[in-house]
Amino acid sequence: MQFQTFNHLKDKKPGMAANAYDAGMTMLQQSHFEARRLIAGVRPPVLDEEGIVAGIAHLVNEQGGLKGPLIEYRSGVTFDRLVPTLENAIYRIAQEG
Repeated sequence: MQFQTFNHLKDKKPGMAANAYDAGMTMLQQSHFEARRLIAGVRPPVLDEEGIVAGIAHLVNEQGGLKGPLIEYRSGVTFDRLVPTLENAIYRIAQEG
């Protein structure tokens, strides 16, 4: 809508058009950042690159920066990798927890 406003005002009121354009760009950048954050939350790259153990460790580390209870993570896993669907399911369970 901001870009439509810009397009409508650009010839008649360039100052107001510039404000609408700047507002539109700010919203677009915020939307892009939020979309990337949500996508990374769905299946973080660390899960694909290093597996479920590293993925859960990353999740716990991320939560440590937020206000909330202290989370201690210990792993005695002896396997390397699981099939991606199983890793994703386990990650989701840990994420919900």
